[in-house]
Amino acid sequence: ALWGLSRRKGAPPWLSRALHGNTMCSLNHLRSLRLHTLLTSAVSHERAVHFAINTYGLAVFGGVAASSLSSPELAALLASCGAAASACHVIVHPLNPVLGASGMLMGVVTVDGFLEPRHLFRMILPVP
Repeated sequence: ALWGLSRRKGAPPWLSRALHGNTMCSLNHLRSLRLHTLLTSAVSHERAVHFAINTYGLAVFGGVAASSLSSPELAALLASCGAAASACHVIVHPLNPVLGASGMLMGVVTVDGFLEPRHLFRMILPVP
């Protein structure tokens, strides 16, 4: 929602600067020790559809991890997957900033596979 507001005509210029400086992870941000962007980029989304799909994915696949791990363990899993995915993106694509929880979601899917390899998931959206 804030990203949409920051693009509107008449939006305060500080809003766009604050979002870019604190929610996107990039090589420049990491070089300037803005390490918090490793995590904030993993919970920030530019478009509502991206947020909805990642939220749906975490709801579908996060249940196994949530039922198997304690709250602190689940928080550590989500934070480490999000930060690691952001860092890997910056290493592989140093010119492109990263934003979104897709890497965090893939980490949860991987952990689910290790915790319950025979578990079947029911999804509304078709998956090839």
